[in-house]
Amino acid sequence: PTHSVDVDLPVEAPTAAKILDSNLVTIDTRDVIRWNGAPVDLAELGVLVKQAQAQAEPAAVLLQPDAQARYLRVDEAIGAIRRNGATRIGFPGIAAYRDLI
Repeated sequence: PTHSVDVDLPVEAPTAAKILDSNLVTIDTRDVIRWNGAPVDLAELGVLVKQAQAQAEPAAVLLQPDAQARYLRVDEAIGAIRRNGATRIGFPGIAAYRDLI
């Protein structure tokens, strides 16, 4: 069987999300992804990453999920970031995970 779902994808970044030289992507325990504090979905995250990478000096993306965030959501965000061309990805606060490994 075949099934399709119509999805309207954003064509522009949300107005509340700004692109900085260094952009912080966070993920909380409720699976909410935030770009510099503004909530975004995966499609919006991809658009913002593309725009950040299109600058003369590509902007860094800093990924800082909550230590208790679901791995699947973190993996989805990393995929969206990588697929949309981010070449500089940092992981600030990685020490928060040392007791979980």
